[in-house]
Amino acid sequence: MGVVSVFPTQGPRFGAGSPNRAANMTGSIRWPRRIGSIPWPKRPTDGSSHIHTMNQLTLIGFTGQDAEIHYTQNGTLVTTLSLATKESWKNADGAWQSHSEWHRVVLFGPLAEYARTLTKGSLVLVQGAIRSREYEKDGIKHHVVEVRAETIGKLDRAERQDREQNTDE
Repeated sequence: MGVVSVFPTQGPRFGAGSPNRAANMTGSIRWPRRIGSIPWPKRPTDGSSHIHTMNQLTLIGFTGQDAEIHYTQNGTLVTTLSLATKESWKNADGAWQSHSEWHRVVLFGPLAEYARTLTKGSLVLVQGAIRSREYEKDGIKHHVVEVRAETIGKLDRAERQDREQNTDE
């Protein structure tokens, strides 16, 4: 299971015996030792109206197709993934219901290089920020919401990959 991150992690890492080790498996987020330690943003006292906000999203899901690649005008590699997440619940009658949500994930540079190897059905963890943009094509305005990935990791187990290779032979 490899995880690739654009941003180096800062601050102390949790030890191998830490109960937070599983929640911090990617090494890119510094989770607090207890939820109660997260300070609520305070209003500035200097007269400004700036309050810190956060645009961070973590998704775990399956790729819907092989990665699509292209290059920007200055030659930067861009990989686009279609990622499906699923939510399941029981309705009032006790029957299971589910809903799948599709996410467009965009990766640049070294992350794009790693992600270009992902095939349809790969289980991946993606962390990044939500971005929206508009463009016009053939006189029609399009609005796109996508996840700009900062971290990606393949979560498929080695046994599953070996099994698939043996069935191909």
